[in-house]
Amino acid sequence: MKTWIFLTNPFLTAANRTFSKALKISTYHDAQLQAHTSDPFFAGLYAVYHPFHLAVAGAYSSWKSQGGTQKGSTLTVNQLLDLMTKSKLSDWEYAILGVYKKSTPGFVALFPNGRYPFNSGTIESRVAAVKQLGISLNGITTLATIKAEVDDFYAQLSADRTTQLGHFGNTENKSDALEAAITTAMIEMFANYGLMINHFKANPVLAEPFFDLDTIRNHDQIIFLKTVPSSSKKNILKHTFSPTDEIKITNNGTMSLDLYLSSNADGDPVNNKVTLEPNTSETFTITDLGTLDNTFLNVSNPNATEGHCKVELL
Repeated sequence: MKTWIFLTNPFLTAANRTFSKALKISTYHDAQLQAHTSDPFFAGLYAVYHPFHLAVAGAYSSWKSQGGTQKGSTLTVNQLLDLMTKSKLSDWEYAILGVYKKSTPGFVALFPNGRYPFNSGTIESRVAAVKQLGISLNGITTLATIKAEVDDFYAQLSADRTTQLGHFGNTENKSDALEAAITTAMIEMFANYGLMINHFKANPVLAEPFFDLDTIRNHDQIIFLKTVPSSSKKNILKHTFSPTDEIKITNNGTMSLDLYLSSNADGDPVNNKVTLEPNTSETFTITDLGTLDNTFLNVSNPNATEGHCKVELL
C-alpha cells in the first residue's frame, strides 16, 4: 500500500536532492523561528531546533572545506601527469635513444607499448607505467641518471596520488556526517510542522511563513547522467549560471573527460575547461569551466572508448 502523502516528510525529501538545498531550507526555518522568539511557543521550538541547524551548518562547512582540499590534490596529480606527457617523457625517450635506437630489443624492452601506457588509461595505470620504466632501467649504467629521474618522478606521483585518495576518503566521511546531520534536522523540522499545525489548527495556513516553500517545492532537474561516445562531445544542459553556482562532477567511466562551458551545444571550450580522471568526483565553481556568457555545459571524450559521467547542480 502506498504511504499516505501526509505521512511523508517533505523536508527530508527536498533536502535529499542536494546538500546546499538542505542548508538553505534549514537556515530559513531557523531564522523564522528566531524572529518569533518573543512568543513562548516559538521560543521553545527555536531552542530545540537551533542546535540541529548549527550541526548542519558546521557539517556543511567541513564538507566544503574538504572538497577544496580534494580539488587541490587532484590538480597536483593532473599537473604532474600533464608535465610527464608534455615534457618528461620526451626527455626520457630522447636520452634512451642515445643508447638504444628505436625498434631495437633494448628500446622495446623499455617501451614495449610505446608511449601509450604513459598517456592513456587510468591514473593508476599511468603511474604504474612510470614505475615499470624505472624497474626496466635497472642495471643500465649509461642510463643511471635517467633512471634516477624516473624513480624520483614516480615517487612524487605516487605520494601525491596517495594523498589524493586520502582526501577522497575524507570527503566521503564528511559527506556521511553531513547527511546524518541533515536527516536529523529535517526530522525535527517535520516535528515542528506537526506542532504548528496543532498550534494553528483553526487556520493552518499561518504555519506557511515558517518554511521555505519555494525551495521545498522546486523540482527542477539537478542531476544529469551522460554517456559520451568515443572521440565525441555532448551537451549536458543549457543554463544561465551565476558566479557562485557550483557543480559536482563524477566520472564513473574508464576514460578521462573534459567538461566546459561553450557558446553552443556542439561547441569547444571557449577559455577554461576541467579534466576529470576515471573513478573520481569533484566539486567545481562554475567559473572553473568558463565564462558565464557561455550557457552550454558540454562534455568531451577524446578517447577511443566511450565515457560516462554524472553532473549534479548544487
